[in-house]
Amino acid sequence: MGIRLTRAFAAAALVASCVVASCAPEPRRDAWTRIGSLPAEGHTVDAYTRRAGSIAVSEDGSRLLCHYHSGPVRLWDVTRAAPLLDIAVVKYSPRVALTGRGRLVVAVHENGEAVVYSSATGAETRRFQAGRPATRLLHASPSLPWIVVRDGDNALRVWDADSGLLQHEIDCGDDPVGFPSLAAGGSRLAGGTAFNVRVWDMVTGEERSVSSMATNPTLSPDGRRLLAGHFVTCDVGEPPRPGPELWDVGQFEESSDPASVRVEGYGRPRSARWLADGRVVGFGIDGRAEIWQAAEGRRQRRLPARSRTGVSAVGARDRRLLTYDYVAGLARIWDIDSGHEVATIPVDSSHPPHVAVYSDDGSTIAFSDDSHEVEIWRAVDDEADH
Repeated sequence: MGIRLTRAFAAAALVASCVVASCAPEPRRDAWTRIGSLPAEGHTVDAYTRRAGSIAVSEDGSRLLCHYHSGPVRLWDVTRAAPLLDIAVVKYSPRVALTGRGRLVVAVHENGEAVVYSSATGAETRRFQAGRPATRLLHASPSLPWIVVRDGDNALRVWDADSGLLQHEIDCGDDPVGFPSLAAGGSRLAGGTAFNVRVWDMVTGEERSVSSMATNPTLSPDGRRLLAGHFVTCDVGEPPRPGPELWDVGQFEESSDPASVRVEGYGRPRSARWLADGRVVGFGIDGRAEIWQAAEGRRQRRLPARSRTGVSAVGARDRRLLTYDYVAGLARIWDIDSGHEVATIPVDSSHPPHVAVYSDDGSTIAFSDDSHEVEIWRAVDDEADH
């Protein structure tokens, strides 16, 4: 009897400890203040699709790059609300992006010339020939100072914008490759064609592919998993379709199909994106935010956060998720690991944002819509106030 009681007591203690451990402590609430807005130059547009609302923020939140519909690409000093750099755009050339954790601005012109600027000063630091005429900038790594371009001979070239040196050159054959994606450490490069998804190992040069017409294949930070979307349209009144599939790159074979590489159990949340630790954050059919363990295809957590629009952002070293509630006119900020709401930011509901960006250091959030100024918010450091 004594042994049984001891075991029962131990089991109860274990259950209690598990319950306590599963209840993550509520994180400290974040405080935000609106520091102003950047003067309008016509509404912002996506650098590649020309859809409304393209802005990019540096890792430390001090610089903002805006693509304007009726004006230049402009680099802003956020604190001073002062422009540091204007790059004229004529007929979609050059294409401009932040890279290398926001340290560099790269403009790739149609004649193949790449011009690199320091985001700290706006000064030009380097020029190099990135390709032949008809060269297009397709991807800029957020972490590495690397860009991916494609030119008239249908080769993908990976350049180091810091040094102007060619890192990799890939002959893509007869099928143009679009939507390239670099793994965070540069270990692999993925791209999609009209017939398949291709992945190259940047160390060995090995190529793997899957027969599928997918769009925007996005590699995990370690290059071992891939999110692959599909061209799907929904009629008015139809429920939203599932998000991209999750594939295991290690299962790719020359003639394999998507069924053989899918990670079983993965729920295909919408607007899915990678976190730095290899997890996936996205939104379920009901609009609630979900965190997934990509390696196992297992949902780790659902947040109370609901996104009725496509506006969301991840920041603060991937510890925070921003969603937008257009009914309440509020942006809500959630702690990803605990699932708690830690802040709300009032947004003008008469001009709802089309895009939001959240700096990696957690200091800055910016909202852009298709007709008004870019609104800037800064985190309040409680410790600095005492």
